[in-house]
Amino acid sequence: MTTTPVVDADQTPVDLDPLREELRIIYNKYRSALLNLKYYGCKVDRISSRNKIFEAIIAIGASSSGVAGFALWKSDEGKYIWAAISGASILLSVIKPIVGYSSDIEEYSKLYGEFATISADYENLVNNLHKMKNGIAKSGQLPPDLVPTVRKLEEKLVALAPRGDRAPEAKLVKLMTDAVNKQIPASSLWIP
Repeated sequence: MTTTPVVDADQTPVDLDPLREELRIIYNKYRSALLNLKYYGCKVDRISSRNKIFEAIIAIGASSSGVAGFALWKSDEGKYIWAAISGASILLSVIKPIVGYSSDIEEYSKLYGEFATISADYENLVNNLHKMKNGIAKSGQLPPDLVPTVRKLEEKLVALAPRGDRAPEAKLVKLMTDAVNKQIPASSLWIP
């Protein structure tokens, strides 16, 4: 790729390679934050749905006097079905705390919230970079007032790194990566 050399006020050529690398890192983290936002949002939705199903079956089985009085359950087949529902309800009420959906929902919700904030902050940073692109290209560096924002966002990502899924679901990651690539194509991000 040949580019027109950029020169500063003294007509000294400006090396843009360090700036380009820093922008690539910022953009990768921006897109990764959005990927994590989408991933943990999907995880919260999925686990919440499973938890609701568990709770519905437990509630139906626990309300034995009202639901058990339905005429459907008095037939021979109905008695077996009702026994299965009651058994499933008892089993699920024992399994539910072990499965830990409530703690997973809480942790994934916290991660979702953290990544929502970080994604919004990165989007704001990227928009500011775009607005200042002419000055950035001329100087060959990020504006000094944006550097603390970049460092703060990096610190937040480092703090979140040990949390979350130890082995993320590959299919879900692929699905969310495709969504991020569609929402923010790498080619749409400015690099001088």
